[in-house]
Formats: sequence, structure tokens, C-alpha cells
Amino acid sequence: MAFDKDQGLSEHTAPFDAMVCITEGEAEIILDGKNFMLKKDETIILPANIPHAVNSVSRFKNASHYDQIIELIFHNIHCAVL
Repeated sequence: MAFDKDQGLSEHTAPFDAMVCITEGEAEIILDGKNFMLKKDETIILPANIPHAVNSVSRFKNASHYDQIIELIFHNIHCAVL
């Protein structure tokens, strides 16, 4: 998933957990009324049935496929060990 600056998703809920893994740019995530600013290599879990919204601060990309998320996790673990 990718958004240009000033695009996003309005507040909604989902019946399952979701994860936002920023791979490029910055985004504001509003989760249950609380604002979180995420940038490259940061991740947030959006629990099921909790209202959330996404706003782009700059053009951003989100790892949306399982294999992309696993690769990102392993990259971050490798970087943390070094």
C-alpha cells in the first residue's frame, strides 16, 4: 500500500488485527484517538475492532505482504545485532 502526501484512510474498524510497517516516508496513524507518527522501519499493530485512521505526512509505502514484513523484521534484527 502506498499513499501520496496528504492522502490516507478515514477512521474505520476491521474485524481482524492489522499491521503497518513503513518502508518509505512518514505517516500519522490514529489509533483509538491517539496519534502516532511513524517513519521508515517503524511498525504499529492495529488491533481488531479498534477505530484507526491513516494520514500521510509525506509519500509513504507500507509493507503489505507477509514476505515483505518478514524481510523487514529480519533486516531490523540483523541491524540491531550489528
